[in-house]
Amino acid sequence: MIESFASGLGTKVADRWAALLLSPACVFWALGVVGWLWTRPDSAGRLIERLATLSGLAQGLLVAAALGVVAASGLVVERIAPMVLRLLQGYWFHPLRQFFAARFRRRLSDDEDRWQRLYARSEAGDAGAAEHAELLAVERRLANLPGRPEQVMATRLGNTLRAAESRPYDWYGLDAVRCWPRLWLVLPDTVKTEVTNAGTELNSAAAWWTWGALTAVWTVFTPWFLLVAPVACMLSYSLLLGTASRFGLLVDATFDVHRGLLYDALGWNRPTDPKDERERGLALTEMLWRGTV
Repeated sequence: MIESFASGLGTKVADRWAALLLSPACVFWALGVVGWLWTRPDSAGRLIERLATLSGLAQGLLVAAALGVVAASGLVVERIAPMVLRLLQGYWFHPLRQFFAARFRRRLSDDEDRWQRLYARSEAGDAGAAEHAELLAVERRLANLPGRPEQVMATRLGNTLRAAESRPYDWYGLDAVRCWPRLWLVLPDTVKTEVTNAGTELNSAAAWWTWGALTAVWTVFTPWFLLVAPVACMLSYSLLLGTASRFGLLVDATFDVHRGLLYDALGWNRPTDPKDERERGLALTEMLWRGTV
């Protein structure tokens, strides 16, 4: 039994070290070492010679210390990832946010006008294949923008998440910010697990972007990192957009399928007529927001 426990413990430790070595923190520090050796090629040989003169214990302690630095820095970035995520969404100083959001508002207005024309032609049977393809493209763009101009954010990421946040209100009258904490308490465990995993992936993607931006500090060794950092940020931002889209779809699906649980938990009758559901949802949101019915 002791041998089995020791074996299992050793496996868990090995898995943790393997995950650490494959983490973005380890990649960041490895790039720093490469940058340092790039500018000091003679230092590599001297460093290896000096390490070879150390005892096995000292070498082990150095490796453990290096891995400790990697783990600690990874933990710090993991903790600040939610704040970075908010900054990437466009929660900036108000005039600056409004300046950049204006471009997306124009896009929203143009796409809505174009959708109306294309949809009308499609319904009338006058649209060709190219117009049908354009209609689908316009609908995909609109799906990643909030439905109301005042909700538009300053970045693509912010608009993707805000669009998902606003859909329950637009469709069911349920404000996601006010209703989500209550709905979360009564969701099935399987749904909670899926949403939690999606949220974790979103924060992890934000952490990857943070590490990509931090590689710019290694320009103290070589200016090549002025190219590496933007490329890393663009790739990780693309990953972040995809992760945010999946997270938003999952939250919307949760309202689509399980919103009735919110009414049940608060002692309200579920809406029976789809035409009246939004009014019922608005009343429920008003009650949660101001305590009035």
